[in-house]
Amino acid sequence: FLFSFLKPTNEKLVNEWVREQWPEVYCSASYNILPEFREFERLSTTVINSYLGPRMQMYINNLQKRIREVGITVEPYITQSNGGVMSISSTIQTPVQTALSGPSAGVMGAIYVAGAAGYQNLITYDMGGTSTDVSLVRDGVAEYTTKRKVCGLPSGVPMIDVHAVGAGGGSIAYIDNAGALKVGPESAGANPGPAAYD
Repeated sequence: FLFSFLKPTNEKLVNEWVREQWPEVYCSASYNILPEFREFERLSTTVINSYLGPRMQMYINNLQKRIREVGITVEPYITQSNGGVMSISSTIQTPVQTALSGPSAGVMGAIYVAGAAGYQNLITYDMGGTSTDVSLVRDGVAEYTTKRKVCGLPSGVPMIDVHAVGAGGGSIAYIDNAGALKVGPESAGANPGPAAYD
C-alpha cells in the first residue's frame, strides 16, 4: 500500500473486495484519488474524498433529477478547485477535486472580467458573509498550489491558491476573555444583517 502510486495491485484488490462485501458503501482508493509519493498527503486526500463522496453523490443525483424535470437535456459540468470543470461522473468519483471550487470560480470570473477590461495582472478580492478570499493573478494566470488544507487536513489536489481571511461582510467583532479583539466566525447573517445596513 505504501507504494500504491507506483503499483496499485493491492489497493485494487482491497477496493474490489470492499465493493463486493458492502456495495452500498462509498469507497475511495488512493491510486484513483492522488497517485503520488508522500503517503500522508495521499491518505489525507483520500479520506477527504471518502467523507465528501456520499454527500456529493446525493447532491449530484438530486441535481440531475431536477434539471431533467425542468427540461434541460444537457449534462451539467461541476467547477473544480483548480478553476476548471469536470463531468458529473468524475465529480461523484473524485469530489475532493471540488472542495474549494467556490473561491476558485470567483478567481476565474475575475480573470475573465479583468481580461475583458485589458488587465492581466491583478489581485482578486471576494468578500462573503464570514470570510474574504484573496488571490494573485499574474499575466492572466492564477497561481496554483497542492499544499492546501481542507477541514484541517492536507489535500494534495491542485487548486487555485486562494488565501482566506476570517472576516467578511457580516462577521461579528468582539473582545474575548483575555481582552483580545476577535473577528468571526460568528456572523450577523442576512436577517437583520450587519449594523452598517441601517
